[in-house]
Amino acid sequence: MPHRSMARAAASSSATTTGGHPSFSSFFTQILGGYYATAFVRGIEFGIICSQTWFIFRSVFRRKRENPAFRILVAWMTIVALIQTVLSIYRAYYMLIIHFADFTTVLKLTWAGKINFILDTLMIIPSQTFFLWRYWTMSKHNRRISMCLSILLAGCLSSTIAETQKVAGKNIAHSPNDPYFIPYIVFPAVLNASLSACLAWTYLKKQSESQEKRRFISSCQLPVIIWDACLPPTICQWALVISYLASGAMDFWPTVLHGAKGQLSAIAFLIALFVPLSISLYASGCEPG
Repeated sequence: MPHRSMARAAASSSATTTGGHPSFSSFFTQILGGYYATAFVRGIEFGIICSQTWFIFRSVFRRKRENPAFRILVAWMTIVALIQTVLSIYRAYYMLIIHFADFTTVLKLTWAGKINFILDTLMIIPSQTFFLWRYWTMSKHNRRISMCLSILLAGCLSSTIAETQKVAGKNIAHSPNDPYFIPYIVFPAVLNASLSACLAWTYLKKQSESQEKRRFISSCQLPVIIWDACLPPTICQWALVISYLASGAMDFWPTVLHGAKGQLSAIAFLIALFVPLSISLYASGCEPG
């Protein structure tokens, strides 16, 4: 969560009226809106993850040929997404019901807010590792590019650990500036963009070998390819970086993008698992599942 955004948004809200008491409309727009929008978006994402998990365990893992690690990762993503969604709803309830119209509570990062960084890491890092492994296998072990992507992944993990440690003992009211947050959002953005470009190029290059398969995929499976190349999480991550930098850390709404990126990575990971089965079923005229 953009700590500096929260502190300055709360400060700007308090200056909207005399006496230092913010109007409710300003308070809701700049601060509370991010909590409720995040809970709403995560609820939708969790519903998609549940439907994907059901399909995978029913249709894909029923063949009993897949690596057991994939089963563990699917269950892991679903459980973490459930915890994140529940915590988002709790935080919205905490702000609206327990501390109604008390903007100072935003400056106190609760345990639910602190654990959110850990949960994001537990979803994003395995997803990025999977897509890195996927590119490694699809590119027939391209060592140079895979090494560069591995360095970016290590930087992403390091910045995440640094930000998580910073948040663990953070008091936003006393330290609104967070030098670790920029690397925390920039490293995943660069890594996702690199992975998306490499995966999309490799995937389309392989499919272009067959004119018939290329025509089928371009007409029926373009959305699947977009997710298989991890494009939606990349767009979300870059939108977070641009909105946070463009707003001058004064807008609280980048929190929504920050809350959505973790489960978007999980959705892309789950789609990538059953892409081969889905394509083969549609090609044979069968319904998946």
